[in-house]
Amino acid sequence: MKTYLSSGNSITKEAARCIKGKNVLDLGAGIGKDALFLAKKGFNVTGVDKSKEAIAKLKRNKKIKLVHKLIEKLKFNKKYDAIFCLNVLHFMKKKDAVKTIRNMKKMQMSM
Repeated sequence: MKTYLSSGNSITKEAARCIKGKNVLDLGAGIGKDALFLAKKGFNVTGVDKSKEAIAKLKRNKKIKLVHKLIEKLKFNKKYDAIFCLNVLHFMKKKDAVKTIRNMKKMQMSM
């Protein structure tokens, strides 16, 4: 049975076809619509969100590594094959959004 939460949005579906590699970071994962879709497609997903409630709901899925944190404060040593940050940056202060983009560039593997 296909559910709303595991369907992924059209951007995620299209991007999933283009990702070379398996490690994906979902910044602002929320309730996990995209993270769940990517995990079902076989990707190793790390989801990050500032909402304890969203993370708690998503914890039911053991395939997704979860981090409860503000995305502008992330510092991962790991590199990712793809980073999703959909519908997030426009809610942030400009300086925090710029910092997040810089951090994303450091975590992204070169193609």
